Amino acid sequence: MTLTLQPRLQTQQQLSPRLQQSNQILQLAAPAFQHLLLSHLELNPFLHVVEDELEAHIEDYNEAGAERFQSATPFEYLDPLLNVEVSQSLEHYLLSLLTTTRPSPDMYSLSAIIINALDENGYLRRSFNELLPDDIDEVIPNHQWEHALRLVQTIAPTGIGARHLTECLSLQATADQNLAPQAKKNVLRLIHEGLELLADNQWSKLKTQLGIDEVQLQYCVTYLRQLDPKPGRQFCSLSSQNTMPDVYVYKQDQQWHIVPNFKAFPKIKINKNYGDLLKKETRSGSHPLAKEWQEAQWLVESIKKRHHTICEVTRIILRKQRLFFDYGEEAIQPLLINDIALELSLHESTISRATSNKYMSTPNGVFSFKHFFSRDLSMSYGGTCSTRMVKAKIKQYIDQEAPHAPLSDVDLHHSLLAEDINIAKRTVTKYRQQLLIPNSKERRQVPVC
Repeated sequence: MTLTLQPRLQTQQQLSPRLQQSNQILQLAAPAFQHLLLSHLELNPFLHVVEDELEAHIEDYNEAGAERFQSATPFEYLDPLLNVEVSQSLEHYLLSLLTTTRPSPDMYSLSAIIINALDENGYLRRSFNELLPDDIDEVIPNHQWEHALRLVQTIAPTGIGARHLTECLSLQATADQNLAPQAKKNVLRLIHEGLELLADNQWSKLKTQLGIDEVQLQYCVTYLRQLDPKPGRQFCSLSSQNTMPDVYVYKQDQQWHIVPNFKAFPKIKINKNYGDLLKKETRSGSHPLAKEWQEAQWLVESIKKRHHTICEVTRIILRKQRLFFDYGEEAIQPLLINDIALELSLHESTISRATSNKYMSTPNGVFSFKHFFSRDLSMSYGGTCSTRMVKAKIKQYIDQEAPHAPLSDVDLHHSLLAEDINIAKRTVTKYRQQLLIPNSKERRQVPVC
């Protein structure tokens, strides 16, 4: 076997660095795009931020996209998350309460360790032996840990500091001073002995095991449902959410408008003074900053293209899904990426980049761009409907069902067929599972007198 070199002619399509950068910026999610802009601002001397045009002077697309106007609509109106009050963290809240009890130094240390180990739901999932760091060889008696845990459970909102669901519900029922003694006894027995039977809806076995009649069981189950199984969730902070809208859609003067989220991203421009100085010096030869100057121009152009493409895609979605914006989830229409690509004369990959990990803030909430894409299902009279509309109808049927007689998948299937929607029963089951809705047996509740 011999190795030889043979010349061969071949044509190959390659993306230019400029186009690669444009595609990369278009595909980035909002947090990553923000990080990219900040890094370029730190490294490139030709870029600077325009501070006076972030809010008061925003180029606003109207619904038709045929004209633009200067809008002074406040971002507090556009973004529903800006006016939400961020709650205090659970750890900070409990530590502040712990200080007011004036415990001994040792008890304060143990209680603080327990508080630090609580999960987001307020539970202590780890054993006492696992709470101390590995480099500490000291053995702390179990009764001291128990005393510290009771202290945390006393100062905290009822239920926080529990080690499992049974303890969490028991703490809340025990602390209720308005619950009659006999009723509290029945509720505690239901918590400790009957949760599994309650989950399986075995009411007759529950009455026999607890030794109570139908009325008492109904009262205990009704009381149990108003307890909070995750008491720590009320302290979850919204600041940990990564959802950042790329575009705002709002209605004004009976017309829908589209505004890019300029407030989340610094508005970058090229420093013309530095550019003029560079041009004068490059007449005599190349300059070491010429590459940075070219990258700055490419970046600004790519940013404009990103905003323009996202707004154009949003405009098509707004027009195609006008019924959704006016009436809600049940009115969403079938829509594919190819439909927008054909209308904008762009490749499907470009539309896919423009909609991946992008979010739209609307008066109805913040939605992913992918939320508006849905395949169609045939209807008996010849029309089509979107799969998302079918899921919305399934959720509506289940929300309106009687708690003691929930709808089975067969019932849901018959209801959809009655509305001329051609769908298989197994598809109904699949959509219900995608909505994270349990089956009819798990949804059934004891009737309340």
